[in-house]
Amino acid sequence: MTSLDLLANQAQERTGGDASMEVTSARVVSAWQSRWSSSSKGHGCFKSYLHRFGHETDPFCTHCAGAIEDAEYVFFVCPRFEALRHELSLAIGKPFTVSDLMDTLLGSQNNWDAVSKMTVFVMKYMRRAERQRNRLQT
Repeated sequence: MTSLDLLANQAQERTGGDASMEVTSARVVSAWQSRWSSSSKGHGCFKSYLHRFGHETDPFCTHCAGAIEDAEYVFFVCPRFEALRHELSLAIGKPFTVSDLMDTLLGSQNNWDAVSKMTVFVMKYMRRAERQRNRLQT
């Protein structure tokens, strides 16, 4: 989940008038993705991150031909999680988009809980997939 320090930095930038909502959201998402990608056993479970360090042969999504598998792609684009995004959109009452992520998370406790639930499911799925790929390679 997004760290409170990232959300606080975004709020500070937005109130300070230094950057647009789009720019600050992009910074937060980038920092969030970096933290997520490095949170598991010293490395992430997203193929783009693992590929940078030679732990994967390529950075591409195993589900989608040619798409780079990073946190943003997995959570907001990849068709394998479309049903989860649809459920989440119903729970929060609007589409789940990267550009609206911070406002969604801070909008209500229900939103926070719904996004957290999806995040836990996706991360467990991705970690299982990584472990399965590792078993097949050995």
